[in-house]
Amino acid sequence: MSTVKSSSENLTLNADGVGSNVVIQNNGTETVRVDDSGTVTATSLTADTLTNQDIQLCKAWVNFNGTGTVAIRDSYNVSSITDNGTGNYTVNFANAMSNTNYSFSGSSEFYNNRLCVLSQSTAGSKTPSSLPVITGYAGAGSYNGAPLDMSDNHVHVFGS
Repeated sequence: MSTVKSSSENLTLNADGVGSNVVIQNNGTETVRVDDSGTVTATSLTADTLTNQDIQLCKAWVNFNGTGTVAIRDSYNVSSITDNGTGNYTVNFANAMSNTNYSFSGSSEFYNNRLCVLSQSTAGSKTPSSLPVITGYAGAGSYNGAPLDMSDNHVHVFGS
């Protein structure tokens, strides 16, 4: 085992050879390991550090086409979009939220010179594994109460 010490701000470590690991220790206790496949393992993170960072991160997001054949353009932690009818969709999570107390925001395209919205659908219940959403026009005098398919939709989910 080689030991490298540095008094400067930056330190570069190289491990060459088959099965080599880079291990960072603090006072003899391993805190970080980078194995030969590039996997980084941090062994001394506290629960508070993980929890505080974890709840601040977006747990799921999706950009999807809601017209014709519904299709996901890009996403994180969204396995699929279910088309429940005109302007009515369900966002299905690849990994479920821990409860239904998560928060979400959404937007839909500006269409036909009218503001459009994406909101939680009353047709289904929010669950840890899915979120029903609906799209349509917003604004005084322009919304007739009927959902409308929109081609550019975005959903962002935060929570635990």
